Amino acid sequence: IDSRIGPTEKDRQMKDWLDFSGIPYVVVATKVDKLKSSEIQKLKKKIEEGFGDKDLRIIPFSSKTREGRVEVLKEIERLLES
Repeated sequence: IDSRIGPTEKDRQMKDWLDFSGIPYVVVATKVDKLKSSEIQKLKKKIEEGFGDKDLRIIPFSSKTREGRVEVLKEIERLLES
């Protein structure tokens, strides 16, 4: 999810399809380097509200600063093992 935009209709369709299909997933909020640290909590709430799901696993991520890189890799590994 682009952190500057939030969940789009296509993102919601993908979540619905993954839920329907029983496929595990996490939400990766990209471009968080463009946000202040105080805005990241607001972003998480915006994503939860946009998806109507407060139980989402959301990982803030930046390819520029590498923030969240380790968490994303660990989550991919965990999902591959299950």
